[in-house]
Amino acid sequence: MFRVVFGASILMWLLGCVDAAETEPASSSAARASSEANFQATPLRVLSIQVICSASFPDQRRYSHMLRMTSALDHIDFTGGFGQRVFATQTSQVMHEGNGLVASFYAEQSAQHNWTSFELSIDRRTLGYALSYTKGTSVITPASDASIKVTGRCSVIEGSEFKL
Repeated sequence: MFRVVFGASILMWLLGCVDAAETEPASSSAARASSEANFQATPLRVLSIQVICSASFPDQRRYSHMLRMTSALDHIDFTGGFGQRVFATQTSQVMHEGNGLVASFYAEQSAQHNWTSFELSIDRRTLGYALSYTKGTSVITPASDASIKVTGRCSVIEGSEFKL
């Protein structure tokens, strides 16, 4: 009896290994080819520079932020938080000013945090870091009383060409 059950389970396993493409209708393979063509047309960003920045915030705690950048410094992924939950977002704008890099980010307002945008700058010679955000508004305005600015330092983890 054991041999019959064991043999049947091997047969079911072998039949399960049959390539699904052989049994697909033509319309589903055309749809798959179309989605593959769309995927290939999307440019792939290679994030080759990784920088960790740390700053002291008004709540007397230090928070660290992970920045992953393209080698052209035209796209930055931000991972971190401002005392609430950790989140990830991407740049809405990157500007190069002398030895510095200034990046603007946008995040949706939610119950977990009451800010919607922030800006960071890094001096690529000294690796000094400044981050400013305005609570409850959608635009960072340096002259605003509600604007919070923190400063700190960065360390280059990967991508030695980042530091000038």
